[in-house]
Amino acid sequence: MLALESRVVEAPGTRFSYNNEAVQLLSGVVQKAAGKSMDAYADEKLFTPLGIEDWSWEKDPAGNVQAFYGLALTARDLTKIGVMMLDGGRWNGG
Repeated sequence: MLALESRVVEAPGTRFSYNNEAVQLLSGVVQKAAGKSMDAYADEKLFTPLGIEDWSWEKDPAGNVQAFYGLALTARDLTKIGVMMLDGGRWNGG
C-alpha cells in the first residue's frame, strides 16, 4: 500500500499538506480498532443516532471504504453532522 510505504518529509505539525494516502489509512485503523468496517462503524455510531438513513460510501475493489472520498450524504444530513460538531459532539442535547 502506497501510504504505508510513504516517507515523512517534514516534521509533523510544521506544514499542512492534505494527503489522500494518509487519510485512507483511517479505514484500516477503524477496522482494526472497532472490529468492523469504517462504513458499518459510522452507521452505528454516527449516522443512525443522527437519523441519517440515505447515504453511501464508495469502496475499492478489495471492499475497503474509500476514507478519503466517496461518502455521499444529503446536504441536510451533512448539516446534522455540522450542528453536532458545533455543539461539542452532542446531538439534541445528549
